Amino acid sequence: METKPTVTVSLIGRFRELFQSDTVSVELNNGDSVKGTHTTIKDILIKLSEKLKSQQEAFQEFKSFFHENWEPKRSLLLLYNDQEIRALDLGIHTPVKPQDTILLVPTIHGG
Repeated sequence: METKPTVTVSLIGRFRELFQSDTVSVELNNGDSVKGTHTTIKDILIKLSEKLKSQQEAFQEFKSFFHENWEPKRSLLLLYNDQEIRALDLGIHTPVKPQDTILLVPTIHGG
């Protein structure tokens, strides 16, 4: 049986607490790039939120860092291969490969 490729998402600050881990592995689709079925950053964010579905408060808090369309709010620094997501041409629609890096950093800190 073939193992599906994954991407590792690194978590900082509050995200570590929500996921109770420094990193989370997310399975990628083995899609056909011609048909546009590769996993995107948006897909990764949705899959991350699904990992918290059973913990309603954590799920809601995670979703509060994003607009309804999964664009990150200003309270989140989302880095993809060391580039801020808002600087990418495709933004959250950028396709993800197993060797890529994704980092979530909350920019709101408690006092």
